[in-house]
Amino acid sequence: MEVNANEKLVVTASQDQTARIYSLQDTTLTPLRKLSFAPLHCQLPYNFAFASFTRSGQLVTVSNPRQGGAFLTVWEGPEMSQVRSQKVSSDPVSAAGLSPDSRHFAIGTIEGDCNIILLE
Repeated sequence: MEVNANEKLVVTASQDQTARIYSLQDTTLTPLRKLSFAPLHCQLPYNFAFASFTRSGQLVTVSNPRQGGAFLTVWEGPEMSQVRSQKVSSDPVSAAGLSPDSRHFAIGTIEGDCNIILLE
């Protein structure tokens, strides 16, 4: 779960194959959008593992297909359209983090490997 930089949106990543975006007003969450389709290059069943907002308002998600590996997907715009998707690991991701400047996304796999992805 993450709150975006202007503290108006919250995103959650779930094992039910969805990421959900909520509007945050005071302490009330209002559902806005549910992302439930696979990354561009992955038509297999998958689980969202992590979701994070960039400083520019894009959403970055990491998903783990049930057959293994991991995909990073970048979403943007009011409709949260996919603008980039790439396989980032052959092993499932167990940890992830976005750099403060939103230029790099770090992932850690269940095998203990770490990869840095340039988002620009």
